[in-house]
Amino acid sequence: MPAHEQKTDLMLMADAAKGDAEAFGILARRHGQYMFALAYRMLGDRMQAEDAVQDVLVKIWTSAPNWRQTDAKWTTWMHTVMVRHCLDMLRRRRPTVQADDVDLSDERPSPLRQAMDNQRRMRVAAALQTLPDQQRAAVVLTYYHGLSNAEVASVLGSTVRAVESLLVRGRKHLRDHIGQGWEEQI
Repeated sequence: MPAHEQKTDLMLMADAAKGDAEAFGILARRHGQYMFALAYRMLGDRMQAEDAVQDVLVKIWTSAPNWRQTDAKWTTWMHTVMVRHCLDMLRRRRPTVQADDVDLSDERPSPLRQAMDNQRRMRVAAALQTLPDQQRAAVVLTYYHGLSNAEVASVLGSTVRAVESLLVRGRKHLRDHIGQGWEEQI
């Protein structure tokens, strides 16, 4: 195993800040799928999510020499850059979700169950797109990516209390659009 593969994210980012493209490539491989999932859930469009990941990776690479380790984890910083980029993209357009864009791959016990699961996922994906941008970011980061309220607050540049408020309003909105038990449909 190459020496870079054993390094932590912070160590790799420190190397990338010195111009080490191999170290940055490892970071991109480690977090690329995760970044895509976050962007896809925020934007609701596969191609735009791919573009967002590329844009953010370029942004991170070009700003690497100015990067300074803070108290936040590297992944929190990466979330912040990705979410802000997605929010900027959302401000420029209102997304639509098409049934073909929703990734429905999972274990499928029967065709009927598969159809029901697919329909529920599409309803959740469509309902997510109707949330205001900040609520959508809070819900996606909390329910899809497992971040704590404090981590979400850090990513959104907000307070824990504000995140809690966003989540309350977001959950209510989703319940109103989808019904009780929407969390199980994620």
